[in-house]
Amino acid sequence: MPVQYHLEYEDHEYYIRYRWGWISIDRDEDEVFERRLGGEFDGTWSDEQTTVYLGLISDAIRQGSFEKLELPNTAQVSAHPWFRTGLLPEVEAGIVCGKKAPPLILLGMYSKNHKNRVQKREGIHLHSDECVLYVPASELDAWICEHPEQHKELQTWHRGCLSERLLNLLISCVAIILVPGFAVKDWLERRRGKHSSR
Repeated sequence: MPVQYHLEYEDHEYYIRYRWGWISIDRDEDEVFERRLGGEFDGTWSDEQTTVYLGLISDAIRQGSFEKLELPNTAQVSAHPWFRTGLLPEVEAGIVCGKKAPPLILLGMYSKNHKNRVQKREGIHLHSDECVLYVPASELDAWICEHPEQHKELQTWHRGCLSERLLNLLISCVAIILVPGFAVKDWLERRRGKHSSR
């Protein structure tokens, strides 16, 4: 996915996009800035690059002019004094609700309504985004060292979510393969019935 940011400032909407090595900035759907920063297949920024580019762009937005905006290219950006991991972006660090959730694959076979009934009856807690703590990327390593169990629970939850998605995909694939087969079989039986009744 390309780098994309949407924001509003003083009654204007801004859209920042970085793709194929080009950055463009739109204000109220009109392009106000475009430059090549990287190679033709480049479409991502590191946390440090994000700090530099968004900091410079934010200054230009507050000044209301992009004429003097100069962004270092991806080869030069590491020399910029702002090239460091900043307070943003924040990243998932751990599960802080204090509860452990079972593997989601145990409930993935049920419909949503049945799953909710099973959860209530059995007292099962399933994590949601409300259970997750986000910390600045610059503080992630230190937080994990201090809270290894919460981070481990986050990883377990992610594996469970992936397992459930894979299970649902498998069920969908089986349905796509089997349902048309049953439909064809039913159609053939009806045709046979029509022919035999003549």
